[in-house]
Amino acid sequence: MLKTDEYIHPKSGVAIFFLGPYATPMSRLDWAVQSLYRGGYTVITYEYSRKIFDSGTPDNLFTVIQATKEHVQASIKRLKTQGYTEFGFVGSSLGSFIAYNCLGDIPELSWGVLNTGGNITDAIWSFASERQKFAANGYTQQSLAKAWYSMQYPELGNLSGKHYIVLASKGDKTTHYKGAVECFSRIKAAGAEVTRVTHHTFSHRATIVRNLLRIRRLVKLAQAGRPRRGTNS
Repeated sequence: MLKTDEYIHPKSGVAIFFLGPYATPMSRLDWAVQSLYRGGYTVITYEYSRKIFDSGTPDNLFTVIQATKEHVQASIKRLKTQGYTEFGFVGSSLGSFIAYNCLGDIPELSWGVLNTGGNITDAIWSFASERQKFAANGYTQQSLAKAWYSMQYPELGNLSGKHYIVLASKGDKTTHYKGAVECFSRIKAAGAEVTRVTHHTFSHRATIVRNLLRIRRLVKLAQAGRPRRGTNS
């Protein structure tokens, strides 16, 4: 369900955890990873396969979130011994939702970019194959939302001093804009400085690609920790 890789920059003391979209081979996003690497960052990637939802079993999502947390925590511990002093993340789609679930447990993630994301149940229910798998196991959209409640509303703790950029589109029919706004509001209420960037017409996939095309600039803004007015496009 989870595959990881790393690109160690020989002159970097800053690591980015790059959490990819659902069912997207990391080879298809190598251009974004390499852009960050060329920018002087060490990049650790996370690829999430269809197996997470293929069985129609809610527990798989818990498992993959926990596995991601443990890998990130172990990587931070190891990189600190090598002189790394700063850690951030880029999460896209499912990867954004998983990163959102890491914020309260991994204080070293002091900045990051949440590229789409929102309501996980709405997202999975929008996919015909996945919806059929869960329905075959007796789940409705409402009962699945109940099973995933603790992940949709994780404990975020105190995020004071953290800086995040939340990217969403009103044209997103997968995770839906309302879900992204809700996540934004919860992160902000936990004390983080958050910039929300709103697109008006882009689809879910188009929003992901649009922002990965400028990911190095977005990362620098998040890393700088300067609160900025959200932009529209």
